[in-house]
Amino acid sequence: MTTLNTSCSLVKTGIRYSMDVSVDEVKALASLMTYKCAVVDVPFGGAKAGVKINPKNYTDNELEKITRRFTMELAKKGFIVSEEREEGNRRSTPAEVDGFTRGKQRLQGSPSSSCPEVQQPVLHLGAQALVPPTTCHLAQDVPGCPQAVSWHKAWLRPSWTVGGGVAQDINAHACVTGKPISQGGIHGRISATGRGVFHGIENFINEASYMSLLGMTPGFGDKTFAVQGFGNVGLHSMRYLHRYGAKCVAVGEFNGSIWNPDGIDPKELEDFKLQHGTIMGFPKAKPLEGSILETDCDILIPAASEKQLTKANAHKVKAKIIAEGANGPTTPEADKIFLERNIMVIPDLYLNAGGVTVSYFEWLKNLNHVSYGRLTFKYERDSNYHLLMSVQESLERKFGKHGGTIPVVPTAEFQDRISGASEKDIVHSGLAYTMERSARQIMRTAMTYNLGLDLRTAAYVNAIEKVFKEVLKVLNIKYNKMDLNKILDQAQFLKWPVQQNSLQECTWLMP
Repeated sequence: MTTLNTSCSLVKTGIRYSMDVSVDEVKALASLMTYKCAVVDVPFGGAKAGVKINPKNYTDNELEKITRRFTMELAKKGFIVSEEREEGNRRSTPAEVDGFTRGKQRLQGSPSSSCPEVQQPVLHLGAQALVPPTTCHLAQDVPGCPQAVSWHKAWLRPSWTVGGGVAQDINAHACVTGKPISQGGIHGRISATGRGVFHGIENFINEASYMSLLGMTPGFGDKTFAVQGFGNVGLHSMRYLHRYGAKCVAVGEFNGSIWNPDGIDPKELEDFKLQHGTIMGFPKAKPLEGSILETDCDILIPAASEKQLTKANAHKVKAKIIAEGANGPTTPEADKIFLERNIMVIPDLYLNAGGVTVSYFEWLKNLNHVSYGRLTFKYERDSNYHLLMSVQESLERKFGKHGGTIPVVPTAEFQDRISGASEKDIVHSGLAYTMERSARQIMRTAMTYNLGLDLRTAAYVNAIEKVFKEVLKVLNIKYNKMDLNKILDQAQFLKWPVQQNSLQECTWLMP
């Protein structure tokens, strides 16, 4: 397990179960998580953990035992303790399984023979509002891995809270996010990453200035798209784009791809896969010859694994928009080719941050010990009815009651909202706002620094500047606007952590 510490008090992570797990990859993903949180203004640093197994080779019962044992071992080795620790004159703050930590050290992680310079971190659970959450992502979109299901996260939480000696901590539910609703989870978490992908695409595809650069019209109405990876992210991305009028013409997985120029219905394909365990053989589509990445479409969504778009196939991509649903699907060489070909790449650290964002909402819910909307439901309902009554009385005073009362009947849409926003409504609204605000920040930065379609550099510029400000805040140093050349150089230096499989440290961040 590795944490890349910034000045943030807590760090956010996922646990990956895959045969592709390596020390370098875990470091790289920890780095990416740091900048991902910064881009969407989630106040956490980044971390990552991995278990090198193929989940398809194990039963659910065996996976549960592995998850529980992994959590217990983290607690035994000091990654999780139940109290704050004093280290010299400095108090370190809490973190949890893959978790959250105040970071003045630059790099912390578990000892490894292949990485002897990495030191074991102090990750522990403090009291009250410092209890950190951890998201346990089980590599659901990696070929051969199970789809995201909340019971994996349910295994982690009780093992951690009891094994870590914090069974009496009332905030212990916050240690793991993505939980079932019955165990403190939040509505909308399962679809959060895919919904975030949709909102990210929506913000750019509705921006006329960017669409004119691509020679396209704004909106989803006449757009086609292809999805690589029909796991959690791919499915929900496909579902929301389909709902808003875009047409899915191809879907690919590790064992083959299918296509239908007339469109593929996400619900029908989901039902078929649940029944047969594969998308191959779907009766309303044909097998696709060749790579799905080279499909003729407007939007390409790589939502499987890293390093899919390379120098070898970048020239063959026909899409005008590449929406990175996976972590690191594009190599540096491919990215340069896409810029030369005037193809817009919406970067992973922004586009797939929906899961991190909603996990943050779940963490806040667990610390507050109340579901979103519960305190305001009745007040909002009564206020809305009083508003309707006021309108009715005003109309009757103006026009009289000669023909009887003038009833004000709410529309069906307003009737659904009249009792106030549900937790799912609040989560969806908060996610949409977060993705829109972050997109506007990226657009402004791209315009300020004249980056054109290089949205990746713009996103990293935003992230690095936010991290820099937090470091200065912790060190009590006054912030001055960073030198333009320095921030651009650092963004270029750091923006390929996954592809390079190494962690690039921001040495200049520490004055």
